[in-house]
Amino acid sequence: MHSFTSQQPVPEHWVRDEEVNDCQICGSTFGSLNRKHHCRECGKVVCGTCSGNTMFIANLGKDGRACDKCFALSQHDKASGLTESFTNNRKEEKELKANLKEKVENARWFD
Repeated sequence: MHSFTSQQPVPEHWVRDEEVNDCQICGSTFGSLNRKHHCRECGKVVCGTCSGNTMFIANLGKDGRACDKCFALSQHDKASGLTESFTNNRKEEKELKANLKEKVENARWFD
């Protein structure tokens, strides 16, 4: 996992570490045992418990740490895409079957 240090530029959409004392998802207070992490997708500062996911981050062009909310949204988007694809396939299948039925009936006419 790529880590960002103070010498590296921080993405603009990231919330600055010094602006946050509590996880922006669950509200747990950061300290020596509860470290701050940035979601590479939305830039929120979150605890390790709320950012234990890895997903493809388009801005990075690779996988990175993601908060629970961004990860859940990405899973929902994947499921929506699959549902739409399945619906389109069913529609095409129905049209092909109707077309085939018509061709079979026309072929019988010539017998």
